[in-house]
Amino acid sequence: GGNYTCRVPSQSRDTGACLRGSGAGQGEATLHVDKVEARFLLLEKENAVLKDRLQQETINRMQLEEELSKNNASLSKATQNVIQQLETQLSQYNASLSKETRDIKHQLETQLSQTNANFSKETQALRQTTTNLNNVVNDQQTRIGKLETRSQRQVAFHARYFDTPRSSVAVSFSGVTYNEGGSYSHTTGYFTAPHPGVYYFIAKAGVSVKDTSASHDLYVDDTQIDGAYTHSDSYHEFA
Repeated sequence: GGNYTCRVPSQSRDTGACLRGSGAGQGEATLHVDKVEARFLLLEKENAVLKDRLQQETINRMQLEEELSKNNASLSKATQNVIQQLETQLSQYNASLSKETRDIKHQLETQLSQTNANFSKETQALRQTTTNLNNVVNDQQTRIGKLETRSQRQVAFHARYFDTPRSSVAVSFSGVTYNEGGSYSHTTGYFTAPHPGVYYFIAKAGVSVKDTSASHDLYVDDTQIDGAYTHSDSYHEFA
């Protein structure tokens, strides 16, 4: 507080009208300022400045909030667009993948079906081949069995006689070389057929004295079926 004097130059008297207090008309003014009032005025001024600053800050804050809101809305919209695009792409990808999966599945099923069909044909062919081979093996085994049976039933003999036989009497060839099957009896001179079939016999007789003859006959069950005759004009004739 205190007394304050303000002087204005004489050439600027016209502007001295702005002065307040005593002597303001002579270009000089003296003001008495109360200390408390002055402080109060300063506080009011500072308060007004703070109010202005607070109001400006409030306006700035509201503008920032508005811009932030707009940015959030724009960001939300952009985010939604991106999400929608991603969902659309994902849906399209899933649809494409599903189609490719179905196609691959169909191809695999077709290939599997063809493979099964080919395998079935090959299996049938192998079964037929196996059946044919089994038939061949069975035929061979049957033939082998028959051959074995025949070999087991083989009958053959060879016998010789060196003395002069008696007429009209069965000759007993005592010199038996071999007698396979044991069907020839050298004591009786009879050959007994052990099995039905065709038998082949060879017989040979000879004379060693000139002007003599000899004959021999083959009988089956007392029935003559063959015979031979020889006459010697010299020595050692055979029939």
